[in-house]
Amino acid sequence: MNRITLVRRGFVALALVSLVSLALVACGDDDDDDGDSNGGDHSTGSATIGDIAIEGAYARESVTDVAAVYMTIKNSGAADTLLSVSADVGSEAQLHEVVDSSMRQMEGGIPIPENGEVTLKTGGLHVMILGIEGGLKAD
Repeated sequence: MNRITLVRRGFVALALVSLVSLALVACGDDDDDDGDSNGGDHSTGSATIGDIAIEGAYARESVTDVAAVYMTIKNSGAADTLLSVSADVGSEAQLHEVVDSSMRQMEGGIPIPENGEVTLKTGGLHVMILGIEGGLKAD
């Protein structure tokens, strides 16, 4: 099973979001400069750890060595911060944001407001997985 690990302030929360269950898709074109090579419909994965719920997590199939992961992070508790991510596919995973049509790695993490949510989506905040041998393919 492929996992993405989310590190929060206060403790480590393992979001066991299987990239296999994210139903990677291979249809349509994607004009974003975020490592995605294809767009289209997708099904999603979810996980809950304490006050944090990951919903609608998905990645698109990629023929390159990078892929973006999107999700909504819901917090039913005190304000928190997503500090880092890791994945057991690829050589590295990073928190990224798109500002003025330019993608860059996040500094200081992603704040998750008290009793609020943050959406990681195309053209904004996202998880970037780097160094994926042979790209990311649907099973």
